[in-house]
Amino acid sequence: MNHRQAGSPGVDDQYVEHQNSVATATLALVMIAAIVALLLNVLALDVPGRSLLAIVSVLTVPGLPIALALPIPSRHVQFVLGIALSLAGLLIISTIQLLSGAWSPLAAQLILVMIGLIATVFAARGTAAR
Repeated sequence: MNHRQAGSPGVDDQYVEHQNSVATATLALVMIAAIVALLLNVLALDVPGRSLLAIVSVLTVPGLPIALALPIPSRHVQFVLGIALSLAGLLIISTIQLLSGAWSPLAAQLILVMIGLIATVFAARGTAAR
């Protein structure tokens, strides 16, 4: 398996630039989906695709922006790590809410989206620097 990494022999700048633009576009799409899902939840709008947006949001935010901010050379590893971090974050926040008696799915979603937005800033800076 050929893993290309910036700075490796035989890796051209065009490939690295393409990978960075894909990562940036992925960050943008993930955060747009998460924000739309949050707004649909806040406004209690029942529209087609709301469940799909919620699933995408749960699986990718805040983990994918955090994983893309880390200097991991393989995008595949970053993607899988992003999903794992997102699910772990949801479990941690949900457990804290249950133990404190302050269960609120909307608050959990808001916290995760805010963490995702902050991580997106760091990930975008890191992607631009690579």
